[in-house]
Amino acid sequence: MHGDSAPTCDGCSKKAGSKKRLTICRLPDILVIFLKRFTVNGGKNERRVPVEAQLTLSDRQYALTSCVFHSGQNNDGHYMTLNKETAEGGGGWTLFNDHKIFPAMPDNEVNDLLSPGAY
Repeated sequence: MHGDSAPTCDGCSKKAGSKKRLTICRLPDILVIFLKRFTVNGGKNERRVPVEAQLTLSDRQYALTSCVFHSGQNNDGHYMTLNKETAEGGGGWTLFNDHKIFPAMPDNEVNDLLSPGAY
């Protein structure tokens, strides 16, 4: 972490660069990953984050089944969710936007919805 987001040293009161690390000691049955997309000064991090349908950690494999995303800025935006249908239900993705529900769409169309500004 650098610049405005860098921590302040308790001893000298100066900003000091640092690295953030997360260690998972025991993998859960259900894995939830939250990406912090808003900066400390109120801006929005719009870097594209590649999302894979499958994630393998150690000997565990996780399938992406849902994605909540934000459209707009931090002070004026909207949250929506995409949920993966079961294979019996067609296997596509359903978009939930308030009271509107859009039918299942194939994986390649979902990538278009998840633009850099959508996280």
